Amino acid sequence: MHRSLILIAALLLCSCKDGGTEELDSTQSTDTGTEELPPWAEMDDEQKSVYMSTVVTPQMAALFQDFNDERFADFDCESCHGSSVAYSDYGMPGDIDPISQPPPQPGASPISRFMHETVTAEMAALLDQEQSSPGVEGFGCYGCHGVKAPE
Repeated sequence: MHRSLILIAALLLCSCKDGGTEELDSTQSTDTGTEELPPWAEMDDEQKSVYMSTVVTPQMAALFQDFNDERFADFDCESCHGSSVAYSDYGMPGDIDPISQPPPQPGASPISRFMHETVTAEMAALLDQEQSSPGVEGFGCYGCHGVKAPE
């Protein structure tokens, strides 16, 4: 029951456009009462929920809206997690637009360049990971996108 309440609270926080929160980094106090959050891999579900709603979502929304404010005006949890947020599992990759394997090259289009140079780099940093690249395992395209079935 306690976990369900946490997930409901996280959904409500994610659905708020401003939410009354300012951007935080992992060393600032959060409403969990902790002075410093541990690295992503060591966070419990409650800490991850708070971090995602107070740090990741606002920072990623700003990046996406700077890239295309009209297309990403309603950036929220579902923007990356897809419909899985409706089921409260926050599973990744989400069911947002699947992409080919290998992923589009960074210079293939403005969106692929933005995703590679800005989004995956920022998410990797926010999750205390390396950005994936040939020979480097880390956060990359398939952290959010599934693989498109061959045509």
